[in-house]
Amino acid sequence: MYWKLTLVLFLTYFIQLRCFSQCKQDYSWAAWSNFKGREATGTIQVNGRPVNVTMSANYEFGSTDKIFDFVNFGGYSGVAAIPNATVPRTEWTAGAGGQTTMCFSEPVTNPLLLISSLGSFFSPGSSSNSSVTLRFSEPFVIDYKGSGIKNVSSYSITGEEGYAILLFPGTFTCLTIFSDTPEYYTNITWGLQPPIFPVKITEDSKSCGSTVLTASGGISYRWSGGKTPTNATNTFEESGVYSVTATDANKCTSIALKVVNVPPKVQDATINKTICQGETYEGYSSSGTYKDTFKTALGCDSTRTLNLSVIGLPQVTFNATNEFCEGNIVELSPTITPNNLPVSYKWTTGETTSKINVAKTGTYAITVSNGACSKSFSTTVVVGKPPELKPNETLCFSSPSMVLDAGALGNNTYSYFWASSNTTNPQLTIFQPGTYTVKVSTLGGGCDANRTITVLATPEIDLGLDKTVCEGETVTLRPNVNASGGNINYTWSNGNTGIEAKVSQSGQYILTATQGPCAVRDTVLVQNHPSPNVASEATTCNEKPLFASENDDSDLTYLWDSGETTRSIQAQPDGIYRVKVTNQFGCILTRTITVSGPCNPRFYVPDIFTPNGDGVNDTFKAIMVGGEIVSLTVYNRWGHPVYFEQSNDPQWNGTFKDAAAPNGSYVYLLQYKIQNSESITEFRGAILLER
Repeated sequence: MYWKLTLVLFLTYFIQLRCFSQCKQDYSWAAWSNFKGREATGTIQVNGRPVNVTMSANYEFGSTDKIFDFVNFGGYSGVAAIPNATVPRTEWTAGAGGQTTMCFSEPVTNPLLLISSLGSFFSPGSSSNSSVTLRFSEPFVIDYKGSGIKNVSSYSITGEEGYAILLFPGTFTCLTIFSDTPEYYTNITWGLQPPIFPVKITEDSKSCGSTVLTASGGISYRWSGGKTPTNATNTFEESGVYSVTATDANKCTSIALKVVNVPPKVQDATINKTICQGETYEGYSSSGTYKDTFKTALGCDSTRTLNLSVIGLPQVTFNATNEFCEGNIVELSPTITPNNLPVSYKWTTGETTSKINVAKTGTYAITVSNGACSKSFSTTVVVGKPPELKPNETLCFSSPSMVLDAGALGNNTYSYFWASSNTTNPQLTIFQPGTYTVKVSTLGGGCDANRTITVLATPEIDLGLDKTVCEGETVTLRPNVNASGGNINYTWSNGNTGIEAKVSQSGQYILTATQGPCAVRDTVLVQNHPSPNVASEATTCNEKPLFASENDDSDLTYLWDSGETTRSIQAQPDGIYRVKVTNQFGCILTRTITVSGPCNPRFYVPDIFTPNGDGVNDTFKAIMVGGEIVSLTVYNRWGHPVYFEQSNDPQWNGTFKDAAAPNGSYVYLLQYKIQNSESITEFRGAILLER
């Protein structure tokens, strides 16, 4: 029926639009201001007179300085009259209950509501469209349907980035928009025109199955339904929303809507009722189905079917008392009979569950309700105190056996249970380390307490035999450990901590190993022996034997790199020779001997030289092996120096004061250093100069 009604509304409205082309009146649109969180005010000028519209919502909204995507209203004939200025920006609201109310300062007729960007092409974070549906308290017809409008009925519209202008036929003061889905935002604004002429609809009469309406204000009429849709008076046999389009003498049209409720010819009602035993309903007090016939105020037949259920009060089984131990909780869980009907609960603690947990002494009552039937029951809770025990402790095992005590304090009588052996005595004899737990319980109150005794095996450590260490060396002391469970702390007598210690000094070292309350000690003696008393390095020449030690000590043994084991060896080529010297304590010193050059220097000096410029034997120079020349001085026969040069390679070219020295015999003095020595020594000789 409603789709037919919507079709008729659109047809009648389009007929009205055609007439408006002859009787066109421009709409005036709201100028908005005064946005205050959940309220905004707009003013519409109608025939030079202001009409105020107030927008309020149960959520926050704001405004934009223009209508979003205003170009989408290009197909609307009145677009030039719509100001693209500040309008409300609503984000609607999530969940049931979003309301936006529009109220005018006076009754208005046929107002227009512009809606821009209702819904969106895509929902945030998704590739699907996000639609938004608005429901209205008044019916409407579409004046302009732009893009994105998906579903329209007389009271609702759905958009996915939708644009529309809605006409609300009739006269009213307030209109409410209901929303369930939030979005980024939608722009809305209102437009009004002075009514061309008023159309009034009156309800003439109601009877069983029909309602009669009469329209007035025009000279001809067309209804959207009814038995006589072209008459001013029309009879309706179905409930719904109906419109009437009235035409006046100028062939101008106005439209009005009316919600019609048609009383049914026969009104049937079924009542399901549950009462408690001992109560009555409509004169009945036992379960059953009862049918009665009545006449309504309009004289219509009315039948009533009563399905009556009478139930007995619920029965509750509850422990008379509940005892439990302090520090614990007890669950109070009554049994409800019968248990196949809906039941609600109310405890004196305020809780509404079928069972509760309590931790204090007291009386607790529950009221159990089955519909209108309820009954209260109570129980007493007694809190006892647990046994007082010594704290948990850790002991060291005493071989071959030891006795453990449960550790109960006070003079109360308790029961005991050792979990490891099923023993029920206050004491337990054990024969090995382990963890032992005893449960101590009161005899009447159900309170118990546990105590744990951990018995550790005393750790065993062994530092081994006494140690020796050579001078300059270290030895690592580390015990063999035999222990189980728990961490072991180690402390050495020299202050070291950790399982091992590195030492180099003679002395007695004590290690203490602690595991919980258990401790054990072991001692080791470290003796420090000297290294062999020989020089570690030496330098010599290659004509002397090499000695590993200066003294022939029978307590020393030798091992050269060459494999020889004698105290001395004969050096051959220059180089580095190493020998390991071991004393009677097994301490080793490696001695390094560097052999370099002959022991005595040798000179190679000519007897004659001929500085005649032929390139052969033109200079006098000396060559030295096993040392380094420092300077050369040449003297003539009268003892006057004719040449001096201080270098490691001096050479005389046979001149004196830039002139050729005369032929004859000359005396020379060489100063030199022996290899690996800083001492300066002299070497003299004679040379014959012959050109």
